[in-house]
Amino acid sequence: MPRSSDRKFTVLAIALGMAMFLTPSTTSAEEGTGYTLLNGFDEGRWRTEVAVSTGFHSGNRSRTGDILVKGNIEYEWPVFARCTLGLRAYPLFLYLQDEPSETLAGGGFGAIGRVYQNAGARNGWFGEAGAGMIWHTNHIEGNSATMDFLLEGGVGYQFQNNWHVTLQVSHLSNGGLSDNNAGANSVGLAVGFTF
Repeated sequence: MPRSSDRKFTVLAIALGMAMFLTPSTTSAEEGTGYTLLNGFDEGRWRTEVAVSTGFHSGNRSRTGDILVKGNIEYEWPVFARCTLGLRAYPLFLYLQDEPSETLAGGGFGAIGRVYQNAGARNGWFGEAGAGMIWHTNHIEGNSATMDFLLEGGVGYQFQNNWHVTLQVSHLSNGGLSDNNAGANSVGLAVGFTF
């Protein structure tokens, strides 16, 4: 049965997506462009970002002293006028635990979806949700796996000068695939560049 924090995260992600989709576009771009899942792939762009977040109390574990540092590179392409998909690689993944004072290092891959306020231009406000797999050294306290699933959600702003900033919430756990599965939740800020 899903935990209360998992349900809240799912409801938040759906609400953000619906809010961004229903927000009027500030451009005159046509909403009816004929994108499908892959035919906009050649109109894609590269994005890179670094995120730093701090853990917070969730479930029966306090993660308030933990710090998560992620770096990713992503290829993002349009699938609808306001929506994009992206494939991500995480060459930088550091999780610094407060208790015990162990650092996890690793990397992984994932996928992300975004809904932009401005159709076609892919700038302005956006909401995002993604999932990935991370392999790392050591163990997160209360988690007996060295492979975890990473769920992310966020609200950000893509500036016209190609920089973006995002407020992100992350959840890291092994999904019950290992004996111990104390998840780690964090909230933080990401800064990145699109090229």
